[in-house]
Amino acid sequence: MKTLAIVISIFILMFMVYSTNVFKAYFMSDKYYESIFEGNFDPSIKGASVKINLKHKYDAEYSLFITVPEHLSVELRTEKEVLHYKFVSNGKTLKEGLTDSPFGAMGYSSSHDNYCSALLLNFILPYPGASGDVTLELKSENPMSSLHKYEGEIMISIMPASLK
Repeated sequence: MKTLAIVISIFILMFMVYSTNVFKAYFMSDKYYESIFEGNFDPSIKGASVKINLKHKYDAEYSLFITVPEHLSVELRTEKEVLHYKFVSNGKTLKEGLTDSPFGAMGYSSSHDNYCSALLLNFILPYPGASGDVTLELKSENPMSSLHKYEGEIMISIMPASLK
């Protein structure tokens, strides 16, 4: 009986460890860091907007990135109040504000893709105070002038934030 209790305890402990975001981020990183959204959005155009229904896989912190494909580095000037963001659930605004442009972009590359990506916003999902589905609304308030030369190529993506 004691052995059965020990075996069950070990399985429960293993399941608890397996269920953590830390385990998934380190040992299943390809799946954990998959984007929950990727789409075209050009913050270099005033008034450009997009609504994103946030369907998340993990209860975690998520990051909104701006991405310029086929470029390993992009010059980003520090501009204030670039994007207006709003989190909405069942018609109720949960939070809204303005992002600044990132101070710099980090280059990432893989065997098939070369792109430059920069962090714009971090947030938690499920969103605090949400009573159902959550939509992130983005609108370009102050166009990112340093990205004009990449017009038509710019995308945004949302994925779990890197663990700190």
